[in-house]
Amino acid sequence: MVLIMSENNDITTDRVIEWLYFFGVTDIVRINKGDKIIIEKIDIQNNTIILKTKDKEIDLRDIAFFWYRRGLLTHFTEKEIVFEDADLNRQANRFLNFEWHICRDFILYSLQQKKSLGNFFKSEANKPVNLRIAKECGLEIPESIISESIALLKNFQNNGPVITKPIGEALSLGYKEGNYRIFTTEVKKEFFTDEKTIFPTLLQKKIEKQFEIRAFVMYEKIYAMAIFSQRNSKTNIDYRNYDFEKKNRMIPYILPLALQEKILNFMQKTGLDTGSFDFIKTPDNRYVFLEVNPVGVIDMVSSHCNYNIEKEIAEMIKNKMCI
Repeated sequence: MVLIMSENNDITTDRVIEWLYFFGVTDIVRINKGDKIIIEKIDIQNNTIILKTKDKEIDLRDIAFFWYRRGLLTHFTEKEIVFEDADLNRQANRFLNFEWHICRDFILYSLQQKKSLGNFFKSEANKPVNLRIAKECGLEIPESIISESIALLKNFQNNGPVITKPIGEALSLGYKEGNYRIFTTEVKKEFFTDEKTIFPTLLQKKIEKQFEIRAFVMYEKIYAMAIFSQRNSKTNIDYRNYDFEKKNRMIPYILPLALQEKILNFMQKTGLDTGSFDFIKTPDNRYVFLEVNPVGVIDMVSSHCNYNIEKEIAEMIKNKMCI
């Protein structure tokens, strides 16, 4: 059996499952974010975990391969008022949620011990940590600073153009039936107020570019794509601020072997077996590491470059199941 954790609207998961069926792998369970599960049994002594979801019983001993693509395991029982006192009720529900998180993490820990791709426990990117590890691996990184001091941030900005981006994940914000994304932005002089401190803010020196590179990595395979975003005012800072009327050119790209070795060294040091890397290639032909997303978008690289990565993932799963 193949167990896949994902989300309803993830097209990559859809395509991989189609390829698995094509290759004759049909015993597949997909758990999407929001699907309700219940714990039938966790027998630690006998190493047995049995779950129920979608009227199907899953014995983790039957799982031959686990792919963590996206999402969470959601408990079946809804929150209920336990006590009339609101504060006591809040504390009780917090305790029950914590109990569930321990169970959830044990289930996922057990799944990660199997042949697998992706890792729930490494699915959230920490930019400062990854930048430090990237530098240790010999990758060039932008000059970066995080501070609450406006005076220090202004001083950093005085040495040339800077950009700001989230320190962690770039989450979307919902407001008045709208959905607003957070993009990397160049910092203008008027950005800072006359106050002395603000919330911790990440600034980086702006890197001039020939083009951007998105590289999807699966184990030791690297699929790279060049994105010519620099000549479009909407995308020259962050290509995710996409211009659908004047689309960026995206083509396959072969990374230098030395850079590939550094990427794979990074993967080994971080314990990742998959991820999407972002680089800038500068006008003087340097490669600057920006960040890595452990659960990044695969379809964009696969479709624009005809890599057919979804087929590659399905073939890998089938082959590992047979080992």
